[in-house]
Amino acid sequence: MAFPTMIKCDASIAQADERQTEMQKMIGCFRHSQLKELYIQINVKDNKLLLTQEWDFKEIPLSQKSALEFFNNNLNFLLVFDKNDRGEFNQFTALGKDIWMRDPSHIPEKPRDPNEAEEKQLQYLLDGMAARLINTINNYSVEKVDDFLKENGSNSFQQSLTADFKNRIQMAHRLTGELYSSEIRDLNPKAGSANYQAKGKLLDNTWEFNLRLDTANKLKLFNSRVIADKHLPAPKNEEELVVALKKLISILQKKDLFSGTVLLAKGERILFQEACGYAVKESQIKNNLHTQINIGSMNKMFTATGIMQLVEKGKIGLNDPISNYLDTDWLSKKTGDKITIHHLLTHTSGLGDFFSEDFDRAKTAQFATLNAYKPFIKDTLAFEPGAKWQYSNTGMLLLGVVIEKVSGMDYFDYCKTYIYTPSQMVATNAYYDGKRPSNVALGYIFKPDGGYENNATSSYARGSSAGGGHSTVSDLYNFSHVLTSGKLVSDVSLKKMFTDYAKNGYGYGFQLWGSMENPIVGHSGGAPGVSAIEYILPNSGYTVVVLSNYDMGSYYLGEFILNGLKSITQTDIRSSHLEQ
Repeated sequence: MAFPTMIKCDASIAQADERQTEMQKMIGCFRHSQLKELYIQINVKDNKLLLTQEWDFKEIPLSQKSALEFFNNNLNFLLVFDKNDRGEFNQFTALGKDIWMRDPSHIPEKPRDPNEAEEKQLQYLLDGMAARLINTINNYSVEKVDDFLKENGSNSFQQSLTADFKNRIQMAHRLTGELYSSEIRDLNPKAGSANYQAKGKLLDNTWEFNLRLDTANKLKLFNSRVIADKHLPAPKNEEELVVALKKLISILQKKDLFSGTVLLAKGERILFQEACGYAVKESQIKNNLHTQINIGSMNKMFTATGIMQLVEKGKIGLNDPISNYLDTDWLSKKTGDKITIHHLLTHTSGLGDFFSEDFDRAKTAQFATLNAYKPFIKDTLAFEPGAKWQYSNTGMLLLGVVIEKVSGMDYFDYCKTYIYTPSQMVATNAYYDGKRPSNVALGYIFKPDGGYENNATSSYARGSSAGGGHSTVSDLYNFSHVLTSGKLVSDVSLKKMFTDYAKNGYGYGFQLWGSMENPIVGHSGGAPGVSAIEYILPNSGYTVVVLSNYDMGSYYLGEFILNGLKSITQTDIRSSHLEQ
């Protein structure tokens, strides 16, 4: 009886030794596949992998889950190695997305070990650089950014990170307008770096950034992001909010930080509406309140409304497999049998996006019908339907195909007949190259040299059931008013549309903010040269619509208005900021 036990014990020891031998092969330096200035060191300590991030020298111990998988429970951090045919470990994936490649030529960087005086000097240098950076943003010009780089950037930074740096500085300027002095959040003496925050003077947001110096005290690494943050004086009533909004838009227009249209309404009263900037810069045609601007993914609200109308008529079942409605040249029956209408509406189908390099190269004119999108639809699933949530433009596009199949109408004709016309939406449509009316705005993409590029030929400019149509602030206000009045679908359907099934802030074609007691529903839209947001507050009757023909031009302006409404109504409104 003891003999098999000994064999088992010997086998366990052998397996453990083999695992240790394999783990030793994983030791080395690895470089991020895209952010090539970022390195990770992999070592073995106490039968675990020890991951060290060279940019901040944070150490993460990882326990072995399987031969190639390592995990840290506290951080929910998963690392998966690849093993090639020669038994080498030259690549791993972290967090399911970031790919790191072995770099045998890299010399591992050692952390600094400054004394107290050196640490104070380091902070002094970092604080000075942060102050110069804020001054550059507040007095933004392409030339000033170049001057900052020449004065402060290391040679390696200027050679490889200039483009990313310029883009981040330009976006910080455009999304904050102007910043107060920065405040240090934490200093990392080992890495020679510090994190900072600077509050926006115009909008309720904050710019966070990280500076890292090399041994010559020049900028080595830089990262940043804009976050929602409520810190400006809150209006006490509608009148104060409107005054603040007028002042803000005037400043944004003078700084050329916003181009588009804005509307704020309560019930049947329009409290504020304004247009600024140019619809077509090349012809000096100005935006006005009737200018039709690309609304991006906001079309998804119309698609969901159309589906629910057909559900109420008994022509569609929410739990029906989409193979009941789609031909197999869209998706195979095997895939279609797994996915329901509910899955498509809630972004839980596992289908991804039809956006790709091939799609980007396609011309607007070819997308005159939904059938034109068929070559870009992939018959693959990222996960089993219902298992996870993942935003899917493909799913919403296919819902438009379902509407066509069931109604016997073109998707755009259906929307016009059953949604636009009943809502008095007189200026909402989809356009493609060669048929763009003069009152339709072009979208503008910011260029590194400070100029603009229009999106006239972009494949994103054509509308579909997934997004990309054109509308006006008045039309979208009318839609919100008629929808919440129960004139497009029943209250039962509205409740279903505004339910957060996957607990991810999304219902049936509507994004969800706020709380159960004080809901906010609507949708955002974004693409090159496109930025749009609509907030509908059913309980208080407020509607906010911001449409911009600038990249990301609407989001923080919409956030500003929403924060004001939170103050006025004293409701628990969750931040509406969306990461793009």
